[in-house]
Amino acid sequence: MNSEETQKETVASAEVKGTPKTAQPTSNPAMGGIFGISKDTKASNNAPIPVVKKIEPNDTYPTGYEFPIATLVNVVADPAFKRKDGTTAATLTFIFRDKDKRQHMHIEWEVDPSDAKFKDKADWLNTRLAHIYSVIFGQFPAGGIGTTATNYGEYFTMMADAFNNQVVEGKKVYTQCSLFLKLVYYKDNLGFPMSPNFIEKINPTTPSCKQLAINPRYDKLQATVSKAPAGMGGSMGGELPGELPDLDKEFE
Repeated sequence: MNSEETQKETVASAEVKGTPKTAQPTSNPAMGGIFGISKDTKASNNAPIPVVKKIEPNDTYPTGYEFPIATLVNVVADPAFKRKDGTTAATLTFIFRDKDKRQHMHIEWEVDPSDAKFKDKADWLNTRLAHIYSVIFGQFPAGGIGTTATNYGEYFTMMADAFNNQVVEGKKVYTQCSLFLKLVYYKDNLGFPMSPNFIEKINPTTPSCKQLAINPRYDKLQATVSKAPAGMGGSMGGELPGELPDLDKEFE
């Protein structure tokens, strides 16, 4: 018997014995509801950092309010963030994470020059950025930061570089300190208040929160039903008018 006849006989023998040519998928009732994704599918494991909580005063929180503790882990500038309506806007994003991997993203948006309150809003934005920078680093560079920018895309890129380029032993300086965060509600949007103080650097030897305070008239610790207006700038937050890029890249 030649080799071709031997191969044919082997195949025929296998078919007689019931050996399947190809494995067929089988149905498992226990797998029902496992497959498929939708708008209701959980899309992230990053739970939000919680709101400030009222407690009995103690050495760490002498004012009687417990401010969550987190670390700034990334600063990202996007000169042309694409909105859902197709327009673009410059953004500067600060990402904070706590020891339980919960996350808060503080996003500053470029201010529209045609806005009737442009000067005020631009000043508030600068004040928030100066607050974050000075709390973490202390002193400003002699020439300031972003003073040569001609638009918000350039300005936010210079700001991000000012944070990210300060590195010691291969690690970004801002990732090496812990911060108290003042997170309060605007409607149902959790974020920093419009103006400082909203972060405080923790002294490892005497961790006491003394620079942050809650004014019950303005600082809301519970959400309301209505959502914040879409695209509101800065720490007032609002719903994002588009999809954020991957901001987890190059965490230190």
